[in-house]
Amino acid sequence: MHERKRRHRKLFWLFWLFWLFWLFWLFGVLALLLLMLAADLLQDRFGDAVALSGPAGCTGTVTKVLLYAAVAFLLDQGLRNFVWDVAYPRLTGTAAPGVLQGAGSAVIYTIATLVVLTSILKLDTGAVLISTGLVAGVLGVAMQNTISVTV
Repeated sequence: MHERKRRHRKLFWLFWLFWLFWLFWLFGVLALLLLMLAADLLQDRFGDAVALSGPAGCTGTVTKVLLYAAVAFLLDQGLRNFVWDVAYPRLTGTAAPGVLQGAGSAVIYTIATLVVLTSILKLDTGAVLISTGLVAGVLGVAMQNTISVTV
């Protein structure tokens, strides 16, 4: 009985340490985002009277980029926690392959990066997408024989 009580006490403290770490991290990120948003709103409201120069002048852009990054992170964690750890093993009876999990994460973060580059930073990403597609096609054709021998 004493061993069981000690094991539960360790689990309790590990649980609280894990959740407190993420809770403090979340509050820190939220506080940073709120400060940046407040600076951006002050500049919009009062204009040149509180004009920010230097790194503080890009608070709106930084806030938007951080928000897109936070949404991408939450989507990735949701995909890992609900799909790869719960739904996939329940449907197939095996654990999700690491390659599949990594590909899902890469797709989420790539989409978030492209959205930030096109909508916030106003960069043309068409050339990058076309060249990436061409390189992927060439690599796929070049590796076709190797993959067929391996499988």
